[in-house]
Amino acid sequence: MITQKQKRVIYGQLISSFEKEVDIPLASLALFLNSKHISYSEFGYKKIKPFLNSLEFLSLKTKENKGHKDEFVVIHDFDVDHKEEEKMKLKKDHKKVKLALTEHDRNKIYSAFLSEFDEGTPIPLSQVNATLMSLGYSYKEYKHTKLAQFLLDINPTIRIEKRNNIQYMMLLKPVKKEMTNKKKETGEILKDDINFPDNLLLPLKEIGLRDFTKEEALDLVYKSYLLAKNNGQVETHDYGVEFPIQNKDLPEAYYCGIRKATTRIGKKYYVAFLSSDLERPKETLDRMVQFDDFEKSIQELASLARKEKWCYKGSRDPYLVLKIYLQYTFHRIVKQDKLAESPNMLFAAFNTGLINSDYEPIYGILVLKPQKEKEYHFEGFTTRAQQGLGKILIEHFNPLPKPATYLNKEDFFFDPQQELHTDVKHIIYDNLDRFPLHTLSLAFLPCPEAKQVLLNLSKCNNPNAREKNWNVLKKLASSNLMVYEYLRFALESAIEKAKRIVSYDYRFALPSFFPTRNAISLMLPLEFDPNYGIEAVLLVEKTQSGNYQGQTILTLKQCYVNARLISPLENTFLDPDKINDQGF
Repeated sequence: MITQKQKRVIYGQLISSFEKEVDIPLASLALFLNSKHISYSEFGYKKIKPFLNSLEFLSLKTKENKGHKDEFVVIHDFDVDHKEEEKMKLKKDHKKVKLALTEHDRNKIYSAFLSEFDEGTPIPLSQVNATLMSLGYSYKEYKHTKLAQFLLDINPTIRIEKRNNIQYMMLLKPVKKEMTNKKKETGEILKDDINFPDNLLLPLKEIGLRDFTKEEALDLVYKSYLLAKNNGQVETHDYGVEFPIQNKDLPEAYYCGIRKATTRIGKKYYVAFLSSDLERPKETLDRMVQFDDFEKSIQELASLARKEKWCYKGSRDPYLVLKIYLQYTFHRIVKQDKLAESPNMLFAAFNTGLINSDYEPIYGILVLKPQKEKEYHFEGFTTRAQQGLGKILIEHFNPLPKPATYLNKEDFFFDPQQELHTDVKHIIYDNLDRFPLHTLSLAFLPCPEAKQVLLNLSKCNNPNAREKNWNVLKKLASSNLMVYEYLRFALESAIEKAKRIVSYDYRFALPSFFPTRNAISLMLPLEFDPNYGIEAVLLVEKTQSGNYQGQTILTLKQCYVNARLISPLENTFLDPDKINDQGF
């Protein structure tokens, strides 16, 4: 804990070099403190922002600059002796004066919360109170008798929840004032112009909306969009809109993103994500890091890393998988607070999770650019043994950055002794397009009108035409009981075989991580016909009872990158050379 005497010293240092009541870039002030050998870690703080918030003569503020937030610090007047006298006088006279929170107090406390706590994460009130005390605030001194009431008075985005008789604080995503003024929409988005992808039903089912069909999900999305628009909660970009989902049954704040579609998809817009995290995993790298030549950097990473296949069969981009891997890995690094910054705040580094031929970890080196549109500039990839960037790595970082982590021990293994429950009907009707075409051809033999549709699907790669054909096939399946019974038998047989395979060799149950849902799942291999081998996976997740829930089936292409995030996939059933990039 920092003492009043130490605060006076720091205050004197600051006003000797900076003016009061002016915006000072956070990076400049941090460099100045470092030059004076004033380290926030010496006072028990893990980050610089909570430390600065503990100094009552400082306040932090942010400004929007071309879509990027610049951070500043403002120095205010500081009369320690006067404040100490007042406190002693109050104590001596035993006066119980209840103070009122000023706007400055609210902003100071809320800034500290944003620096220390993740939005959307429940924080025990005991931990919140400790942070308040470190800032010099006690809710008992203010016009509130309970801590929860005090917190609700700070900012409207603060929510108080009670779970198992324990109270938690949660910071919701704030509604940005500039949302409605950022850009006016060029036109009204109509419900009939929106495509709702099948794979987005899974996030809804996982948060309790298990019985939703695609039509009901789209209805929820569109009603939420209209309500958010009326409330000024729609954030508009060149590429689409983002807004909160309105549903009283959701356990936490949920967000939706609607993106403009290409003309090939058939509709003007599509639902891109449904998530409790408004920041998209794939966009974190691009949002934070400036690359001079991203394609060249990816090629350098591929040449430095241990040899691995980084695309599918028929991919036009030879580094397609590596690009997605790097995007998801960087997002996970940021979320786990493993993006390391050097003490002098000149460099940043992260562990890519990849290794070279000598099994040395590969790191990404960044230069901090606090005054630029993006926070960092990419310098290159290196190992600790390399000259140049490798020297920067070992000179500025100790310990070296840690890789992203995903698994607990229980996440590695599928226990065949536990029961596996699968909603077969949902999988067949909602994910028909993930079944192999040869299996569907046999299933639709009692339905002659499906023959031409299946032929069209086997030859056509146009997304719009394929979607129309799949819609026709799904209608035929829903109206023919024999088709459903055949597919049910085929799926259940493939699942039983998968259980036998995993019982024989546990390594066939591959763990995978889904960044958009922040969830770990196991993938069981599905073989519908021995002549074709494994063609899909059953995505299963362990329930609180210890049993497993079969969530959905995925094609091998849909699950490859999610499995590769956790570990290399050599000698597994996921072989990129056998996964057709142009296939369904």
